[in-house]
Amino acid sequence: MGSRDIARRYAEAGFELAAEKGVDVIGRVLEQLETAFAAIDELDDIQVFLAHPLIPDERKVGFLRRAFPDLDPVVDGLLRMMIRNRRTDHLDLLIEEYRTLVANRAGIIQVDVTTAAPLPEQGRQKLIERLTELLRAPVNVRESVDETLIGGQRLTIGGRLIDGTLAGKLERLRSSLEG
Repeated sequence: MGSRDIARRYAEAGFELAAEKGVDVIGRVLEQLETAFAAIDELDDIQVFLAHPLIPDERKVGFLRRAFPDLDPVVDGLLRMMIRNRRTDHLDLLIEEYRTLVANRAGIIQVDVTTAAPLPEQGRQKLIERLTELLRAPVNVRESVDETLIGGQRLTIGGRLIDGTLAGKLERLRSSLEG
């Protein structure tokens, strides 16, 4: 199972618990996860401490509770579970997946776009407008760069891959000529 799949499971569990408690809890959980991650990510020593296998989980949990005394029980539970299962290195992915769940609940479609180089702002806005028009819903675009792509874009919408890369087009052309 990949890192994103692991993070998605944690995010889904946290989201379901937060949703049971109400809409305001969903937002509070996201805010607290982002705050905790920002603090943890900023200091390498905290990352090493949380990932160290010889430090007891109780000490790690105690540290986080002292550092963030007002954590929502959902966030506290997620962090404890991630510590116990040695998954604190997946916190950034958990937050991305949680954001996607929040957006989906609001009717916003998550679109992952992979390109060979970062999109210029004008190109990004044009892509968002076109996707919003095609999907008939607001979209949230999450960009990533894969320098191995020659050109084009690879989109993932709701788990469905749309390969518009040059390599993908060449592969489809080769397949059609062979077939």
